[in-house]
Amino acid sequence: MKITIENGIELHVYEDGSEEWFLDGKFHRIDGPAAYYPVNRYKSWWLNGKRHRLDGPSIEINDKPVSWDVYGRKVNCKTQIEFERLVKLMVLWE
Repeated sequence: MKITIENGIELHVYEDGSEEWFLDGKFHRIDGPAAYYPVNRYKSWWLNGKRHRLDGPSIEINDKPVSWDVYGRKVNCKTQIEFERLVKLMVLWE
């Protein structure tokens, strides 16, 4: 395993090509998935230890959407269009 630290962000790269990004010991990455495992093309997006992504699903496996999450809250939907509609409604309810 190779660990790179820049601006407090730790990047762990494993022999199989897996990557994990951390800030203060929690999954965190702003510009891409914080966890990537090539064996099944698993990708998950995190901010400060909470699953989060607005421009697509927060979990993909084999390039297929699995889950949409906003700041750690799961949004029950099946498509990006439905997700965007529900997120707009969430803003109105809070």
